[in-house]
Amino acid sequence: MRYPHFLIPRIKKQIWANDIFYHANLLSACTGMRLGEELAVRGEVLKENHILVNMQYTKNFGLTDTKSHRSRKVIIPEQLMIELKKYSELNNGGYVFSTNGGELPVYPDTLRLSLFKAFKAIGIEDEQRRVFVRITRYFPVSGSLLRIIRNLHSFSKE
Repeated sequence: MRYPHFLIPRIKKQIWANDIFYHANLLSACTGMRLGEELAVRGEVLKENHILVNMQYTKNFGLTDTKSHRSRKVIIPEQLMIELKKYSELNNGGYVFSTNGGELPVYPDTLRLSLFKAFKAIGIEDEQRRVFVRITRYFPVSGSLLRIIRNLHSFSKE
């Protein structure tokens, strides 16, 4: 899988506040998972090559059933799964995207803001950002989609 230039690991430190935000947003871009579903990822749902999405996390209600009320398997790129399992280990099997040892996930607004800051760092304006977020929710990042997005929104600074 080819990632857009702003997700390439060697330049991520210039754009992302930290690795947790980078990997959470990469998971979203690769899978189309909802923010609450990502925040609910715990060690127990990380399988060999997929995540079992069966919960969501909201700031008001905590861990609840997913929006669709159904569980599903979401295939994860191998390298990303390695990183997620590292976070799980660091967080004692608790919430993967956590800064307090897995007890609670990162705050949803902080994660969302990190994406907006990353977009700004690579020159993507608010309207372009809104379109990108909507597209990737329904069509996770793929090579052909990336080419379309790059052409429409001039993502590449090359």
